[in-house]
Amino acid sequence: MKVLLGTDIALAHINKDGNIEAIVLLFWWLKILKIPQCLHGVSYTILYNMMVLDKLDRYHFPLLRKVAPKSLRIREIEETYVRNLNVKAIEKQAIQPMLAQMESLIVGDVDFFITNELEIHNLARLLQIDEKVYTVENFIEKCSIENRKLDPVKSCMVKLCPFGDLNIEDSFFDSFKLDYGPYFDKWFQLKNSDIVYAAIDEKEKVKALLKLKQEDEHEDYSDIHPYFPPKKRLKISSLKVGVTGFKLGERFLKIIFDEALRCQAEEIYATIYINRHDKERLMQMMTAWGFGIVGKKTDGELVITKPFKKKLYGDLRKNYPFHEFSNSAFIVPIHQKYAEALLPSTVVCLSEQDYEPYKNNLRKVLIIKRACMSSMKHGSLLLFYQKSHILSKQAVIAVGVVEHVYNDIQSEKEFVLRCRKRSFFDDVRLQECWNMMSEKPIVVEFLYSYSFGNDTIPKKQLEMLGINTSLLRNQQPYEISKENYTNIIKGTQYEKDIFVG
Repeated sequence: MKVLLGTDIALAHINKDGNIEAIVLLFWWLKILKIPQCLHGVSYTILYNMMVLDKLDRYHFPLLRKVAPKSLRIREIEETYVRNLNVKAIEKQAIQPMLAQMESLIVGDVDFFITNELEIHNLARLLQIDEKVYTVENFIEKCSIENRKLDPVKSCMVKLCPFGDLNIEDSFFDSFKLDYGPYFDKWFQLKNSDIVYAAIDEKEKVKALLKLKQEDEHEDYSDIHPYFPPKKRLKISSLKVGVTGFKLGERFLKIIFDEALRCQAEEIYATIYINRHDKERLMQMMTAWGFGIVGKKTDGELVITKPFKKKLYGDLRKNYPFHEFSNSAFIVPIHQKYAEALLPSTVVCLSEQDYEPYKNNLRKVLIIKRACMSSMKHGSLLLFYQKSHILSKQAVIAVGVVEHVYNDIQSEKEFVLRCRKRSFFDDVRLQECWNMMSEKPIVVEFLYSYSFGNDTIPKKQLEMLGINTSLLRNQQPYEISKENYTNIIKGTQYEKDIFVG
């Protein structure tokens, strides 16, 4: 394995910016796993033009010597995307270096590309090589999932506790001290008794923090401009997520969305200064899940909101957790052993047992048999039916919404790469899945939208509605009509809170 590092990674390393903790952890994993890394020639050119090349640590960033000629796929992208791009010529020129780095992936000079540049990730999806392009955090998660025994942070438990119970000297709070300056101690004392969600590792170090506040129509928003109309809101008072292998960002988002549902908030909002890389990373994550800038406070903080009524505002993640019946629905049989890992009912459980990274992921992957492929597509709804030798456990336990369907996977390597970012299986187990199937499998990426918890929909109820449960076989989704779907979920909390009928 060989990885290409983005220009932004080199700059973060040189400048020792707010992302340095993540960069240090990334290089720790690369060293421990003996993964060769390199920097593309275009990155060297950019660093030279910025007059920082002499500060580069050549041990971490050796030059990629082998650079293949331009491939057909890159030429096609240049013709269909770059030449038709409705931007200034200088912006088109900025894309060319990105494409040159993508070339290294396409022709096999490197196996993975690690960068936090959003535009590169967008281009990678366009080129259909996004399974090989990782953010720093995603690559750390990959290493953590595949090498649990080597992970320096082998467990990370989320708990509810008073703010004052946390160690104020923990390095996690260094950024808070920068933000609040001399006012930090007073601020900490004022919040001392406030209840917060905190992710704590086995060394009692804080890895993530979340504080929520319910607000009603009487809240004073006079310091927000333009006009911020009164309504029932959930405020994210504090949110910081460190870089670990535990997908804590998505875990904490799920806590936020669950709390917004519980208190029947019409909107979720936060205020944020974009003054460091960790806040840029946080802003990117929240934007992807439906938050947008609506104004500023008088002190210059940005105000970001996510509408939280049972309406649809954009794509699946921006709508999350709400969705509708857009084209098709399926009952997906899944054995109890795998259901507990893929679809834990305690996805944000405050339990010492609930620390595996894949349990925190809201974006997951499903492997199905080719023979049962029909109308499954983006937006299809999935009702997960747990199979068990215990009759009372045989029930619909969760709901998912399809993001992408990949039905043209040609090789074991391509299959493993496509599943890698979202699967709870390691590479060896994924290879076994590929080899045990008589036909090439289909990979479905989906959002884990809802868990029925203790209010599952039992086998008996399905059969009363005309569903032949004997036809429900592992890895073979069973298509149902919209009428079937609405009858199955009728009267459930899911129908009341999530489903947009």
